[in-house]
Formats: sequence, C-alpha cells, structure tokens
Amino acid sequence: STSEGNSQRMPPFLNKVAGAVPQKGTRRQGIDGLSFREIAEQLSPHLRSYYRYSGSLTTPPCTEGVTWFVAWHALPLSPDVQHLLSHLQGDNSRPTQPLYGRSVRYVP
Repeated sequence: STSEGNSQRMPPFLNKVAGAVPQKGTRRQGIDGLSFREIAEQLSPHLRSYYRYSGSLTTPPCTEGVTWFVAWHALPLSPDVQHLLSHLQGDNSRPTQPLYGRSVRYVP
C-alpha cells in the first residue's frame, strides 16, 4: 500500500468495463450491474488528492470547456486492462499545451 493508504489493487468495476468494450465493428451496449455508486465507492480511495484544471478534449476536434480531474496517485490497472485501454482509442493525446492564464489547482 502507498503512504496515502490507497490499495494497490485495481478497482473491480474496471473488469466489468473492460469486459463490455465492443470489438471493432460491433455495437456498444450497456453494462449490466454497474452503477455510478459502485464506481464512486471503488474510485474514492484513489481520488483523495487530485489536480483540477480547465482544458479541452485530447482528440479532434479538441473541444474546450472540459474540467479535468487528475489523480495524485496513479490508479492501479491489471496488464490486460491497461493493454485494452491503450489500444481502444489509439493515440488519443496531443502535446502538452501552455496554460494560457489558466490555473491548475491541487486538492489535497
């Protein structure tokens, strides 16, 4: 465990999400038995401290007006889930952008 007391175990809801990712060319469908409450309860230990800032999406059209919440500690992922997520969208990031007067807030 980390000094913040976060579990090094991947939150179980991510297995449900990974199992519901559609194969290329198939339709998306809902995830049975997964509630917002379950996600929030499993993520809360990992999100006690975070950074918050206003920005934009990282994929075209890079729409503005997005509020980003970035965890202070990385969320543990199994190698299978990490592989799935990294190949799901492809390269979904763009180079780091200047702040242009925006502020990044640390929430302990």
